[in-house]
Amino acid sequence: MHDSSFSVRAAKIRRDNARFIAAGTAGSITYTLASLLMHPVETVRARIQADAHNFITLRAMCRTMNSKEGLMSYWRGASVTGVCASAGHFVYFFTYDKLKTTLNQKHNLSIERASFIASISAMWCQTFLANPLDLVKTRMQLGVRYANFIQGLKKIARSEGASPFLATYRAKLVFDAIQVGSTWSLYESLRSSIRRWCLKPDGQIDHKRYVMGSAATFFIASIVTTVIAIPFSTLMTRVQLEGIPFFVALRSLLRNEGASSLRKGWSARVILTLFLSLIHISEPTRLLSISYAVFCLKKK
Repeated sequence: MHDSSFSVRAAKIRRDNARFIAAGTAGSITYTLASLLMHPVETVRARIQADAHNFITLRAMCRTMNSKEGLMSYWRGASVTGVCASAGHFVYFFTYDKLKTTLNQKHNLSIERASFIASISAMWCQTFLANPLDLVKTRMQLGVRYANFIQGLKKIARSEGASPFLATYRAKLVFDAIQVGSTWSLYESLRSSIRRWCLKPDGQIDHKRYVMGSAATFFIASIVTTVIAIPFSTLMTRVQLEGIPFFVALRSLLRNEGASSLRKGWSARVILTLFLSLIHISEPTRLLSISYAVFCLKKK
């Protein structure tokens, strides 16, 4: 009897782990492809936010980059983006799904609270892994030339020590808590209402409505929290460029450029958010096996 119950628990753990691995793989593949596709927009955003002398528009920055550096300047740091997105977002989606399920089902937390805690924890795990590479990527986007990210890590460590890495860690943890936690909490709260809208008269869920509703709610949640987080995005870019603490960068920005400088790069940031938020419909669509990664895993 004891062996039988142990086998049942072991089988359940294996099924759950397979589902979480599928979630991590699906999120990693889709986020990597989307991040590479949107890398030029991300590069333009970083250039706009790093410019301490001008308040330049998205179109004007594109014209400047085209005329002075050519089209390849948009793809600087793309290889690092691929490494960051694939490894970092496997960790993110795996941790988010596993922790949210555990907190909701085993510890009886509401879905909003479970999502808030899980999203911040998952992003912090991702940040711990990917932040050094993200620092190198941003420097490359801003024109610093490294042969590869390993050389970039070595050069920054030799010339500046550990301070740039520590400064960006602290700033990123604050940024993650504000943007990611509020996005997922608002998303899960809105989606609870969407579930009621998706119920058929027989009590079954209309999956087409559910997918559309989930996508729409994440768009709304992403835009609201992006507007809140845009100032932190500008500060993050300055911290990564100069390797200075978050509050030092904030004081310098306000003193030298004024509060309006915190809005730099807002249009590029909104474009990125709108596009990348499409990835997060993979959670409801996993039920329909629309995610290619999940489909492949189920076939094996």
